[in-house]
Amino acid sequence: MTDDELKDLVASLAVAQKETSEQMRKTDAKLESIGIQLGNMSKNQGDVAEEFFYNSLVADAHLGAIHFDEVLSNMKKHSVNLQEEYDIVLTNGESVGIVEVKYKAHQKDIDKLDIKIPVLTARIYREYKNLSDLDVSKFGHSRLAVQQFSEEQK
Repeated sequence: MTDDELKDLVASLAVAQKETSEQMRKTDAKLESIGIQLGNMSKNQGDVAEEFFYNSLVADAHLGAIHFDEVLSNMKKHSVNLQEEYDIVLTNGESVGIVEVKYKAHQKDIDKLDIKIPVLTARIYREYKNLSDLDVSKFGHSRLAVQQFSEEQK
């Protein structure tokens, strides 16, 4: 093999390598796109499952023998050290029901459900059964003076 033939062979191999690399890049992009689509299908199935249970509980707001007045979907709770999201929350003034919907249940997901639920207390305590019996004029409160601001201060 002559030097010219060898140079032509190396040049043709470099072109073929470049074409192969480009084709592999396109194939990788297609595989990534398919993976995302398949993942999204799974997520969509989870959304369908959540919507099914939410609509079922809206139509009949019972968990066992407990009736609920309110059904909430995708409730998020954020505090300093805690960030939680609940798929479905049901309330009735006395009880709270929390429903976690899973399209595919894995053991690690089930283990995560074993959490300590904080004790929920009312922020406003109602001390009177009949609010119409209250006489506001007898509360003994005084009016606060309202400070007037000039146009410059506003």
